[in-house]
Amino acid sequence: MRDTLRFEAVFSSDPGATARIEAAAAALGWTAVGDPVGRRFIRSGTSLEVPLELRVGEGWSTFSTSLPAATIDKPHWEAVEDLLIGLCAGVAARLGRSLDRNGFPRIEPWELSGGVDALDAVTWFGPALVALHGLEKRRLDAGRRQSVEGGLWLRLLSDPLDDPGPAADRAAERLSLRLRARPPEVVAAIESARQAMAARAPILEGDTAMMLRAIRATLDKERILDLERLLAAASASAVRDRVVRHLHSCMIRYGVPAAGAAIPVVTDAVPELLSKAPEDVVESAIRTIAWRDADTPAVEAAVVLEHWLANADDAPGILRMVLEADDVDFVRGMIAIDLIDVQRCPCERCADRRRRLAGP
Repeated sequence: MRDTLRFEAVFSSDPGATARIEAAAAALGWTAVGDPVGRRFIRSGTSLEVPLELRVGEGWSTFSTSLPAATIDKPHWEAVEDLLIGLCAGVAARLGRSLDRNGFPRIEPWELSGGVDALDAVTWFGPALVALHGLEKRRLDAGRRQSVEGGLWLRLLSDPLDDPGPAADRAAERLSLRLRARPPEVVAAIESARQAMAARAPILEGDTAMMLRAIRATLDKERILDLERLLAAASASAVRDRVVRHLHSCMIRYGVPAAGAAIPVVTDAVPELLSKAPEDVVESAIRTIAWRDADTPAVEAAVVLEHWLANADDAPGILRMVLEADDVDFVRGMIAIDLIDVQRCPCERCADRRRRLAGP
């Protein structure tokens, strides 16, 4: 999961672009403040603020924004999404796309003439590209597409901070879009960056003591005790270093709160699960809690997770489903269904879980 929402759109340069951006935002209840290059848009009646950077070129111009994940809950994202759609339509953007923290997949010049390199969590196709690719005729779930003034907004994931993964390839197939192979110089640049990261990997991943210090520094006293129990269980299974490395990685990817809530559940997992697939157990546990619905308390997701991990025969298949899911709604559905099972199950362990859910 990404820690920042980034989006950029490219449109034809013209002197009236700034005015059209402001008009499109005002129509949706946003007020522009600041200079034209570094505008900020404030949602009327709220504290929600969206920074917008405008870069003007001779032929093409770009607007982009970047918002921390902490500011994008579901109601805020709906408002921000409406703003982005309105801005794309307002300036007749040729192409727009969400990006990860490294700016990938950044819009490349050859895409403006019809090539498509990638789809992301949200993607905007302007009227020219919609007509060129016949996108208005392609089938996609109604909740994942929105037509506005001849353009098309594609929403692959309900949470824009999730990585699209296989969902992008499946959507491209349904839309009959052949994602272009990247030019050799771009492939070389990506490979160079990959090699640089690989060169740093032994430093970053080899020092488990450093990672463990970083993990402990983020946890409260109760969670540190849970962590020590987890490390003891992992040491008994000879997978301690693997657990530390993957826990550290997942804390960065999914956030400290989700990781902290998952640690005691992972600690109490069936020992043979931890010994056979420590990475799967750690990541699926943290992902389950991180991807829960905003209205689902962490304790409910943790109880469902306990229910999954209690059976050594069924757990591997369930964990694999969580890890291979490319849509948070699928995981949320699993949580909702199994929470009903916990409420109905007659076994003593589920009775104890129900008592914990009921609270003191």
